[in-house]
Amino acid sequence: MLEDNYPGYNLIRNFNPKGKTFVFNLSKYDCYRLSKGKCSIQFEQEKYKDESNSIYCKECDYRYCISLAHSLKEKGVTNNLSPVRITRNSCGHYAITDGQHRLCSAANANIKLDVYVQDYDGQCRVCYWKKKSIKYRIKDIIKKNDEFLRRL
Repeated sequence: MLEDNYPGYNLIRNFNPKGKTFVFNLSKYDCYRLSKGKCSIQFEQEKYKDESNSIYCKECDYRYCISLAHSLKEKGVTNNLSPVRITRNSCGHYAITDGQHRLCSAANANIKLDVYVQDYDGQCRVCYWKKKSIKYRIKDIIKKNDEFLRRL
């Protein structure tokens, strides 16, 4: 169980990421969904087994987020993990400082998490760069940016 002692952040217990838009910084090399088109957690439950939980797998592996969601459901976020930290920006988007795989896996598996949240009186990086850079906007349209918005 997390303690409410992270400087600059407020601990929110049972945070539900569903319906909120987050800034992710992922690519096909560290996200199964980006490499294959669908999150492995969203496949039917029968397709995967818990025996893969003890085997280390890369972040883009089919089993990674399934194993992570199973662990979060069984154990929650413990103090031996770095906490999930997010920033609520004035544009309404949440930037993920730490824990993007845990947050996404929890949302896809309908798990609420204890997270640390700080408020920022400014836009997220995606909104900022969309206004400042035509190159960024073009890359965003053709889905070539590693940093992107996604509603969970």
